[in-house]
Amino acid sequence: MEHEFRREKGTDWLFHPFEFAFCGYSDSGKTTVLLDLISDLSQEFKIGYVKHDVHGFQIDREGKDTYRAMTNGASSLLINDHEHYAEIHSAQLSTIQQRTSLLDSDILFIEGYKTSKAPKFIFTGRDRKIIKEFQEQRWSNIIGFVGMDKKAPEETTGYPYFYCKDIPGIKKRILLKISEKIQSTRLYGLILTGGRSSRMNREKCLLNYHGVTQLEYCYDLLSRSCDKVFISNRQEQDLNRRCRDLPQIHDRFLEMGPLGGIMTAMFEYPRVAWFVLGCDMPFADLEVLTKLTRERDPLKTATAYVHDNKNYPEPLCTIYEPKILPWFFQSLGAGHVWPIKDLSHARVKTVFISDGQKLKSVNTPEEYRKALKSLKNRV
Repeated sequence: MEHEFRREKGTDWLFHPFEFAFCGYSDSGKTTVLLDLISDLSQEFKIGYVKHDVHGFQIDREGKDTYRAMTNGASSLLINDHEHYAEIHSAQLSTIQQRTSLLDSDILFIEGYKTSKAPKFIFTGRDRKIIKEFQEQRWSNIIGFVGMDKKAPEETTGYPYFYCKDIPGIKKRILLKISEKIQSTRLYGLILTGGRSSRMNREKCLLNYHGVTQLEYCYDLLSRSCDKVFISNRQEQDLNRRCRDLPQIHDRFLEMGPLGGIMTAMFEYPRVAWFVLGCDMPFADLEVLTKLTRERDPLKTATAYVHDNKNYPEPLCTIYEPKILPWFFQSLGAGHVWPIKDLSHARVKTVFISDGQKLKSVNTPEEYRKALKSLKNRV
């Protein structure tokens, strides 16, 4: 069954899927709370930080080579040593550039951006003048007020209120919102079948290893863990009648191999995590898929297997989180035509599998015969 291409609305985040804005006027206590939260949560998570400075800023130091380069007309600057890396630009970066520079974090804290769609804490301050502003404009997605008084102001009724020294309470609220978002993020399955099968000389997805076509076998496996399952294929690809009735997403990023199918699915459903499975892995079984689902870490860009036979994460039996899509686009722009083989640079959670044979791909008639014999002996 051909899937009608109706793209889901874009991402529901500004910089990062697990972002929290801290909004308030100067001396409202937001920076102190932020620093305490970073100190606490960084023991367990990788924390990113964005500060919006409405007054302008100068991060460089006068007299330094980098300062002189910018004042002499350089529009972009990069400086690094063996431990640090920094970029300075004289103009705003695009949204995708800003996002990809921050997605390495598990959680992102933003100081400012009170009118954005990011989940936000509003700091009332002693004068509480921001409350009047809130009443007039009704900012969206407020998850709590933070104040310097232990008693909540009447104007904040209906919202959680935290005393500014209640760091455990604010932390608990943040972790609750992260948990809620993880629970609401659907997991879809994607069976990659769009390859040309030139070495096999027949459609690999229609081979029979387990009494049914490999496509039907993969569909059944993924259906045990995923809310929905789709077939990723070429529009002109011919499937048999039974497989033709399964939901399909036709590749729109052409001549890009498996990545084209993955990006097409993620572009259509940008708020969904995808469990991707290649159709040429006949040894992958329910145990393999169940373990990866159980070990999934939605705060990372992906969860993937590693084993002794490969020095990089296996990209075709992997759970990809929504935030990896900007990284794919950036990698392609940098000339990496096969970035899924470079997952080790994308902050992936890796899961060790002792039996690497279970992730072996079968690509030739001889390998097919050997796989049939091996599977028969395993029964």
